[in-house]
Amino acid sequence: MRSAGVRPKAEADGHSHAGIDKDFAAPGGRLQNRLLICEPRKEPHAAVDQNGIVVVYKPAFWTVTTPGNGKEEATIPMKAPRIQRWLINNLGEQYPFLRENPRAGLVHRLDVQTSGPILVATNADTMQEMRCNLRQKMWYKEYVALMHGAVPPKRASGVLNYKLFTQRDRGYGWFTEVNDAKGEDAQTRYEALEAYRCRTLEKGSTQRYTLMRVQLITGRTHQIRVHLAEFARELGLQVRGIVGDYKYLPGEQVKADRRLCQRVFLHAQKLHFPPPANRGPPFRVTCPLPVELRKALAKLEKDERTTAQFKENVKKEPALPVDYDSGGAAAGGTLTSPAMPGPTTKSRCRADGKAVVVAAGTAKARRKCMRKVGNKE
Repeated sequence: MRSAGVRPKAEADGHSHAGIDKDFAAPGGRLQNRLLICEPRKEPHAAVDQNGIVVVYKPAFWTVTTPGNGKEEATIPMKAPRIQRWLINNLGEQYPFLRENPRAGLVHRLDVQTSGPILVATNADTMQEMRCNLRQKMWYKEYVALMHGAVPPKRASGVLNYKLFTQRDRGYGWFTEVNDAKGEDAQTRYEALEAYRCRTLEKGSTQRYTLMRVQLITGRTHQIRVHLAEFARELGLQVRGIVGDYKYLPGEQVKADRRLCQRVFLHAQKLHFPPPANRGPPFRVTCPLPVELRKALAKLEKDERTTAQFKENVKKEPALPVDYDSGGAAAGGTLTSPAMPGPTTKSRCRADGKAVVVAAGTAKARRKCMRKVGNKE
């Protein structure tokens, strides 16, 4: 019996694209301009099924907890469905490894209210290799977030380097803060995409928002949420954080945000990674904004003048490797693809999507990484 959500030989458009096999796309995905489009839906679904890899769309309010990290968020009701259970129930028959593995094949995770594609390995070798690639920063991960406040056009792009310290937050799961003394290095690249303002005036003032495009270089707990909040503090903004962030915004602000958006406005829009055993070009998955986030933007009025200034300044000093597609976020537009080469014995993928020559010691370091990852399984 064929597992729900996966079609082993799905023909997306009847022919191959630049080395991508015609069975690259599962029913939940489609090929467009040589990219795999992972369609956002209300329920999880498989968008890629190839070479020991399944890319699954995770909607908001589905939990992803891998053994050993314990980073489930206690502020979310226990009734929230688990993505691991969905994987076992829907793909476990086709891929027994998902039932046997404590992680159910999950290579990485997303916060419970963050939506976007997640990578699932369907066998032990692929699991080990993909986790090693992640540790070696061979992935390209990009997000879209709507933050409170107006980012000045002169600060439309840059790199955030605030050190982060994570600890147990009594009764509330994990809590991360900026801490120069105890914190670990954390780096986030950002570009301001679009400026918005609230259509209704309250107390004689206009609420401002900035749609941000961010790339994770490191992967600390709640990194984007805390980095953007600290960036807002540095800019002197009155409200500091991502819209709907129940953990890092004051309770009254979260309550007010629910009129705009019922969740944290944070979405994983791009996931690029090298294929197992260097079989073909890199996987390049892009995921448009889900409908609830597009509706939230539609409630706001775009500040065309400031948005134009953002684009001009980002063009002069880009922080990320590609520009935003002309479609625009509110229209469901997506980011164009970085030129990300597949890793070979002589080159690998850097975090910014460029190729770098592998140094003599890199292969040795990679073997060490593979052993380290393997020992943790």
